[in-house]
Amino acid sequence: MVLHIPDLSNNFTLELRDCFLTIKNRIMKNNFLKTVCSLIFTVLLFSGCQKITEEELAKENQLSEKDAQNQANTSLNDNNSCRLLSFEQSDGYSENFHYNDKGLADRWYNVFGDGTVNDYHILYNKKDRIKSIQVIFPGDAVNYTFYYNGDQTSRATGYLESTGELYSDILYSYNQRGQMIMQDDIVSDVHSRFYYNNKGYNTRSDFYFGSEMFLSNLLKFDISNKNPYLALNGVDFGFNSYTLAPLFGKRWNSTGDFVIYEEGNPIVVGEDDPAQTQMQTGIGNYLTYVKYYDLISESFYDLRFRYENCGPGNENNIEKIPAPTFKKNSPMSVMTSLKKILGSHSKNMKQEFQEFKRQYSSQLKPGKNK
Repeated sequence: MVLHIPDLSNNFTLELRDCFLTIKNRIMKNNFLKTVCSLIFTVLLFSGCQKITEEELAKENQLSEKDAQNQANTSLNDNNSCRLLSFEQSDGYSENFHYNDKGLADRWYNVFGDGTVNDYHILYNKKDRIKSIQVIFPGDAVNYTFYYNGDQTSRATGYLESTGELYSDILYSYNQRGQMIMQDDIVSDVHSRFYYNNKGYNTRSDFYFGSEMFLSNLLKFDISNKNPYLALNGVDFGFNSYTLAPLFGKRWNSTGDFVIYEEGNPIVVGEDDPAQTQMQTGIGNYLTYVKYYDLISESFYDLRFRYENCGPGNENNIEKIPAPTFKKNSPMSVMTSLKKILGSHSKNMKQEFQEFKRQYSSQLKPGKNK
């Protein structure tokens, strides 16, 4: 009988080694000794395996904690990367953004060319979803609370801060693909319907006072770019305006037509010429500059987007962006005027829109209506 000594590592004790030597030298003549050594071997082997297991587990735990921390840091860095800092338009309209310590947008500051300011203060829940928003506008404020069905925003209620009166009660609906298709404000009786093409782009939006359609946005997305609002971390749809209500899409529109209705008859008040649209993108293909030519007003207008924290080389092609063309006291564009009216969610929205329609209809030149 030949007894082979196993390859003993440092985890085994000298007693175990001696036991094996004894077994080999005496060739296990004594059954009692054989039994005792077997017991010792078993105990020491278990002890050695237990020691190895504890050491390996401790090491694995350390690695797991390190991996978890790395994942947390990665997640935090993702939240903090490429944040939209500002959006400026040539008619004087601008948006500025601020972010909290987790990289989530906690302030959305809108300034219109006429000096009107809407200031949105955003708070988040434990899941980093919007919990509430305080909207400060001239003369008062509205406090909104957001509700969810799973991961989708299902409702938002807003109360006037000065009186506690219900100011807005908005219901959101989605299709099977998770795209927002309806927004219904019960208080102001304003309703939105959103339509998508087979690529998932929101190509049409219709807006109603009651059952009367008053506005349509017709959009195209023919030029590759990344929607700047996708860098507005923590916010996934334009809660501050009916015209921005759909979930932020992959691209910013390359052209847009704005159609208002007079007794059901369409009146085109804005029409971008696709042949004259110019777009520039920066890091990550995020849109940094776009210039449109409006066929109705026969004039150019442009938009600029700036970012921060996008990583090394975050110059965003700023040096290539043309100088702003904004002139003091220039009139607000159609898009901005509509954004101001629809962003107010006020009970006077219909009257404000009627005034807008009267003003722009009188400015239209012959042959410009479709």
